[in-house]
Amino acid sequence: REFDFTSEDVLENRLFAERFSQRNYFLGRFLRFQDLRIGDNAADQPNIFPELYSRFLGNPNSLLGGRYDLEFSALNLVREGSDQDLARLSSRAGWEKRLIHNVGLVSNLDLNLRGDVYRSNDRDISNNVNNRSTDSTSLRGFASATYEASYPLVNQLKSSQVTIEPIAAITAGTNIDEDG
Repeated sequence: REFDFTSEDVLENRLFAERFSQRNYFLGRFLRFQDLRIGDNAADQPNIFPELYSRFLGNPNSLLGGRYDLEFSALNLVREGSDQDLARLSSRAGWEKRLIHNVGLVSNLDLNLRGDVYRSNDRDISNNVNNRSTDSTSLRGFASATYEASYPLVNQLKSSQVTIEPIAAITAGTNIDEDG
């Protein structure tokens, strides 16, 4: 206690950068973990070299009367030795348009596309018995569309306001196979 030594089992080192620019955002970071436990209790901690995330958001009514929204991310988990490593790339593109009609009806149209790529090395599931590869790559894509309509009804009282807003929405999307 006198020298303020920590009782943590794992040390964490971080290096990161973050940027905000108008409606846009970026994050990049590296994480390294060191297990201080001795013997069988020590685990091979995954290091993150790197994690990247960025988002770009358009101004309202800037694209076909709506707003675009773009996201990109990357993650790379690396373990020392022969344990499993994992990498992921993801992206999403969206567009949203909101309309307020003369009769007070509020409608919102939201369109999205998403894609992911996963890559793993030194998979634990592989061995000589089942003849599975130690490396694997998987792709996934998803598209969705949502239409939402609401009709806010507002009543102003002396010292408060009451709002009742019935909402109806319908969403359609592609089917994603659920596999291991």
